[in-house]
Amino acid sequence: MTLSDLYVVNSAFISKAVDVFKNQIKKGLIHPSGDLLEDMPEFVEYVLETLGNLDDLHQTDKGHGFHSFLTDEALGISVPLPFVIGNHFEIMISYDELQQYKS
Repeated sequence: MTLSDLYVVNSAFISKAVDVFKNQIKKGLIHPSGDLLEDMPEFVEYVLETLGNLDDLHQTDKGHGFHSFLTDEALGISVPLPFVIGNHFEIMISYDELQQYKS
């Protein structure tokens, strides 16, 4: 089963995921220099740019580096990152926030 079997992964879904990614990565990832990313918004934008603003989310679970998983309360998406900053980052989006995208 893939993400697109569960949700309509359209531009609105991707935009929602980008917003969640920006918020969660700023709080949960440290730049290799040791600074918190919430103090480095330009670096977060750079990471998103290198990921194509998550445009490949429609390929989640299809061998393109993005993987999804389900928890009791949220959809998790593993986002590939450069090795130097952790190799991947897991964003969590509550099921309530995703109701409008259900397939």
